[in-house]
Amino acid sequence: MRTLNSQNISDKYKRIPLHPYTLIPLYLLMLSGCSTTFQSGWSDFNAYFNTYYNAKTSFERGVIQIKGQEEDINPERPIRIHQTPVQAGRQDFENAIEKSADILRFHPTSRYVDHAIEIIGQSYFYQGQFFSASQKFLELYNTTTNDRKKQNAIYWRGRSFLELESYNEGLIYLKSHLFSSDHEWERITEAHINLVIGQLHVNNHEWDDAEIYLAEGKAAMPDRKLLARANFLHGQVLEELERYEDAFDAYDLAIHNANPEFNITFNARLKKAQVARKMEEYQWAYDYLVSMTRDDKNFAFMGDLLYEIARTLHESGDYIGAQEEYTHLLSQSLSTPTQETTAKTFYGLAEVHKDYYVDYQRAAAYYDSSAQQATDLNKLPEEFDARLLATSYGNYTELVNHVQRLDSLLWLGSLPEAELDSVIANVREENVRKMEQELEDEQNAEDQFTSVDEVEITDAVEDTENGFLNHLNPQSVARVSQTFRALWGSRPLVDDWRRVEAVRSVTLHRSNGESNDIIDEDRSEEEVFEETPEEQNDVPNEQVLVDLSDIPFTEEERIEAKEKLAETYYEIGNVFFLTLNMPDSARIRYYEVLDRFPDSGHAPQAMYSLSETYLSLEDSVNAREIAVKLTEKHPQSDYAKNMAERYNIAYGPEEGGMTRQDSLNQMYSEMMDDMKSGKLQENAEKLKNFAHTYKDSDKAPQALFQAATEYLTLAREDSIHHQRVDEVNQISKAWESQNLELKALKDSSHIMLEDSTLTEEEYQKWSSLADSSLAPLNLDEQYLYKGAYWDSVRVLLADVSENYPAYSGIDRVESIKDEIRSIEEEVSNEVENGILSCDELDARPEIIEDMDQLLAESGIQEQVNTLMVRSTITLMITIDESGDPIDLQPVGEEYNTALMESLFETLKKDVNFSPPTVDGEPVRAACEVHIPVEFQ
Repeated sequence: MRTLNSQNISDKYKRIPLHPYTLIPLYLLMLSGCSTTFQSGWSDFNAYFNTYYNAKTSFERGVIQIKGQEEDINPERPIRIHQTPVQAGRQDFENAIEKSADILRFHPTSRYVDHAIEIIGQSYFYQGQFFSASQKFLELYNTTTNDRKKQNAIYWRGRSFLELESYNEGLIYLKSHLFSSDHEWERITEAHINLVIGQLHVNNHEWDDAEIYLAEGKAAMPDRKLLARANFLHGQVLEELERYEDAFDAYDLAIHNANPEFNITFNARLKKAQVARKMEEYQWAYDYLVSMTRDDKNFAFMGDLLYEIARTLHESGDYIGAQEEYTHLLSQSLSTPTQETTAKTFYGLAEVHKDYYVDYQRAAAYYDSSAQQATDLNKLPEEFDARLLATSYGNYTELVNHVQRLDSLLWLGSLPEAELDSVIANVREENVRKMEQELEDEQNAEDQFTSVDEVEITDAVEDTENGFLNHLNPQSVARVSQTFRALWGSRPLVDDWRRVEAVRSVTLHRSNGESNDIIDEDRSEEEVFEETPEEQNDVPNEQVLVDLSDIPFTEEERIEAKEKLAETYYEIGNVFFLTLNMPDSARIRYYEVLDRFPDSGHAPQAMYSLSETYLSLEDSVNAREIAVKLTEKHPQSDYAKNMAERYNIAYGPEEGGMTRQDSLNQMYSEMMDDMKSGKLQENAEKLKNFAHTYKDSDKAPQALFQAATEYLTLAREDSIHHQRVDEVNQISKAWESQNLELKALKDSSHIMLEDSTLTEEEYQKWSSLADSSLAPLNLDEQYLYKGAYWDSVRVLLADVSENYPAYSGIDRVESIKDEIRSIEEEVSNEVENGILSCDELDARPEIIEDMDQLLAESGIQEQVNTLMVRSTITLMITIDESGDPIDLQPVGEEYNTALMESLFETLKKDVNFSPPTVDGEPVRAACEVHIPVEFQ
């Protein structure tokens, strides 16, 4: 390697190594003697080289500043492997953009044009101008001829799509380039692109695809910092897929195999404990977290560790221990927890009181405290909903208190007069005791010794500055007020305040809107002051009033109170169902409305909501049953109409006095009229719907049989069925022909056997022929009644036989059943007899042939290449004793039918398995086979 030394280059460039080939033009110029041209060319080279060097230097300084900013990760949300750039090095990037633009402007043909475009694009990216960066990388891809530069442009543009949140556009762009044959991919660049694709899938919540690309990307990633983050994100994705053991291993790799930054290490350890809890390894998680508290490096994060310890106890079922740990975390002063940790701690306490103590009022208070601490929801789990739960449980508490009050009032209103008076007397006595206790406490407080400084008494003269008696001087007024309160306490500001009776009398009169000027003139001032404290605290019962205005005494008032109570129960059910997602608890409240207040105006609403709760639990039978009851009991309500439309329910009685059966019969007739112009399958579905919805209808068995007839017509019109019939006819004719020929030969053999000149060999031949017979006709493989339509016919006919044995057309039903059942049962018995599951074998059969070639021949590979997806085809294959497949059925995902048929034919024709064996003996077995299909 040679070094160019020249006075025209600054000293800082003197030792920049240049490739010898870059000097060839200079040597040629010198040899030609064109000194002037050489000097000019050298000046241009020096200029754009200096410009590029300054641009690159500025860019690298900016990148160094960005890399010096350590990012706090948020383990509650999927982290970024390639971090979003922080706001650092902005001026350096501006300088890099400016210098690189000079190269494009003044030296457009220089060798540094590609480098300049790349520096501008990356500078835009690090400045956060992602759209401009994306355009620059597109320009670089279109202008450069260097394949490595093209690959870098694809990678950086993919990152720009990630930052712009254009996830689908980014996936299409990166996959189209990654799977094309235009590039010989650099291993590291390909790894980066796979990781970016994985992150794009993560943001779309496409966890399966994300896991595949992350696994591929991190396998080839040499950068230890990025590898640590890739392992961490991979663990989070595996958690979403509930592959907890694999997630545990991924977090472990993030800790040990990549030498990551501390944030990754610490949070990966916490994640390991969380995953262990999900695997119900509570003791291991607890011990692991306790060991982390003993590590001095974790001291600053002690609050997070204490929370995880409490959470481990909580999820293990130790609610008391969890409550103690949560409380200790909030009260300890060793390490102040973050607001997010405090919010999660209050949330945990709320769950303890909700689930263990069933104290929803206290739970609402804790949820509210949690919500107040949750200032940044992005740092909390996605399912964090403390504000909603605080509101919901607060509403529930208010509604329950309202229910208790209404129940008490209804109970009081139902009591006889004597019992009611007794209850009122007890309440009054209890109130009197409370008031006397309050007065006693107040008197004790006023009787305590109080030391008061003397207040300087000023002459009652008018002071122009502070006013009369210094009433304009705030310091003086405050001092005198304090002295007054110390001497007199908080006495009532009413006349005759020493007489409790007068005070209570004034208070009662004030509450009734009467005048305050009430003074007991029958007692002298001396008598008032001569009362003892005991006498002053003695509150007569007649002065304590009990409010009876809300008690429903009349029948109208009781009806109104019951309606309010039904409404409150219904609202409690809605709180459970609509906001707390607790349909079981909601159902109890809705039933409370129906059982206690069946005639309430809220009964239809309760029945409607009750049906919805059953539907949310995927119990369609009970949901329909409640809907039918709603249409029967409350046919005029809008809720009944909605249910009738949803479930196609006929309800009545209607106008003209029609009974339910009349209404159902009319509905059936109208349906049959509509079906005259309908398609067979649609008609069959309508008939099935009617029969299953109105099982009590007289027309239900007829509807089922008619539906079976429609499917029977569809089955017979099916082209496959016609093909099978033709095959049966051909086989039958061939068998008949062979049988006739054999009969003729047998007749001839009897004649030939009478010939005495036959040799022994000829006699044996004709004798065997005379005794021979043709094998019975076997049409099992051409079984006519196979397919979805025939299955539907069998199901519907079985329904009629089982549920409607008295149906007038039952003989016809049984006749059809016998016709389509006979051969089917023989075939079923023959196929199922002696077939084992793969779990019962000594060794699982393996495919012998090359699967890649089979996939290409079947057309599945081409389809996958078109869709650009990775997938796995799962088949249930029955294998005979020699290893040949005799039956194939798809399992799970559906594919193009033609392609699947091609695959089936290829497997049956060209694939052999290793023979299934049990104790060394070959057997027949049914095995689930997974065929991975990768995009190529």
